Amino acid sequence: MLNRLSFGSAIRSATAFVVCLGIASAAIAQTDACGDRKVTKKISKDMSAAQEAFNAKNWEEVLVKAALVESNPTPRSVFDDFWLNEFKGVAHTNLKKYPEALVELEAAVSSPCMEEASKPNRYKVLMQLAYSQKQYPKAIEFGNHALESNWDADVAIYVGNAYYIGNDYKNTKRILSEVVAKQEEAGKVPDEQTYRILQGACVNLKDDPCVTEQFEKLVAHYPKPAYWQDLTNTLLRSSSTDKQIERPAPGRRRGHPADIGAVLRDGAARDCRGTAGRSPVHHREGKPEGHLQGSAGKGARDPTAGGSQAGCGARQVHARQTG
Repeated sequence: MLNRLSFGSAIRSATAFVVCLGIASAAIAQTDACGDRKVTKKISKDMSAAQEAFNAKNWEEVLVKAALVESNPTPRSVFDDFWLNEFKGVAHTNLKKYPEALVELEAAVSSPCMEEASKPNRYKVLMQLAYSQKQYPKAIEFGNHALESNWDADVAIYVGNAYYIGNDYKNTKRILSEVVAKQEEAGKVPDEQTYRILQGACVNLKDDPCVTEQFEKLVAHYPKPAYWQDLTNTLLRSSSTDKQIERPAPGRRRGHPADIGAVLRDGAARDCRGTAGRSPVHHREGKPEGHLQGSAGKGARDPTAGGSQAGCGARQVHARQTG
């Protein structure tokens, strides 16, 4: 789920970067696009005051001191501006002024003064900030930068969800298929919502084999009456093309997606007995739970939302979307 990448941790990470590096320790004897990495002498007093306020976590004071530096007519170096962006960006983040933080921290990561080793983690922070502000194209941009240097399933899920919200179903399928494949290869079961959103992309792409595949995996790993009902309906609709529920091959592990017939028969019977007298869980239509929590907005549709059906009181989950 999206909250695996803690937003609080992201803020602390950005803060720690500035505290650990510091202006003084960054004055490395080298010359490149960042210059000589020394604070301009005529503004050094106010810059030092900004850093002291930063170390004291006095965020409002950080912004006051940064404004004093900016009001000084003395020309500033690239290095000066880098640190102003860092100070203001982290201050705004801790003050929950996220749009302002996004502007400043993006400027900092684009600076030649940002160390390459620090960029991957900063891109994660920027991705989360952009996603929280529903700036999904920016979230995709920053997330892809982070993935280029260090592939991470949680980052990839953010990016996949942002693609889905933007109705880019082809890229949703591409990136979430990679998440599922890598997690399954590592012996880990992907989150239920990852399967569901991947399935939603396949529905919109009219990729029926992909839709059925996700139903099979949902039934195998997250057996619910709704999924059994929908997989059965999907396979019945596909019967005209000779797609049938196959009997498992001898020796095949029970519960494997290919052993779907046994899962349907045994699991459905077990769930019918276990849910007698209880109402099924209803999901709000139009909002996939988990991955798109609270921020899916108008653009995302829950591929598995639907009304209730007979047969153990299960919901009908639509495998196809119309309109």
